[in-house]
Amino acid sequence: MTKPLWLWPVYGFALTVSVVSVWGLLIHFALVPPPYGLIPPLNLSEPDGLFVDWQIAAISQDPALCERVVISSPLISAERVNAMPERDGCGWSNAIRLNAVGNIVVNASPIDCGTAAALALWLTNEVTPAAEEMLSTSVTKITHYGTYSCRNIAGTPWRSVHAKAAAIDVAAITTSDGSNLTVRKNWRGKDERAEFLHSIAQGTCRYFRSALSPAYNAAHHDHFHLDRGWGNTCK
Repeated sequence: MTKPLWLWPVYGFALTVSVVSVWGLLIHFALVPPPYGLIPPLNLSEPDGLFVDWQIAAISQDPALCERVVISSPLISAERVNAMPERDGCGWSNAIRLNAVGNIVVNASPIDCGTAAALALWLTNEVTPAAEEMLSTSVTKITHYGTYSCRNIAGTPWRSVHAKAAAIDVAAITTSDGSNLTVRKNWRGKDERAEFLHSIAQGTCRYFRSALSPAYNAAHHDHFHLDRGWGNTCK
């Protein structure tokens, strides 16, 4: 039986959506080599666009792209860290030492290059403007509990994203007026510092695949866990 002509555009649209969805999932799970992702490379100096998650994923997969986009960026102070071949589910292949993002001291090493790019975007597009608008100050440093740790997710048999150096636990923000805003002390407050921390925590969801704050559970009462793993949790 011949299909009505009006159905063909519907079939075409459905096929296009299906192909794009599958392609997106393949890129999300690092199953497509970056040169074939058919998306432009990330530019840290420009506002992020529609495909920012895919663009960050491409950086994690491609050391050459990491060099061009992150290490060579005028916004970044960083250098390459030698690879540590994976053993027992732990190790990294494309990591850097991230010294600073603009005027914000980070001192994170080793950190997966895509995760470093996500952190730079968060600090530039969320943390910095929020500090200026809500606190009338600028951010000079973040304090974190580390990036790489060869361990499992607590209470599970699965390796943490920290085992790939693709996560960072942010504990505090230091500002130019000398304030040190800690997640542990200031998250549950009622003032502008608490509002600031809640605002920047919400802003993590744009760049990280898992972004966990004290709102998630008691284990995160003193830090934001930010990672570029396969999950999709933001709370």
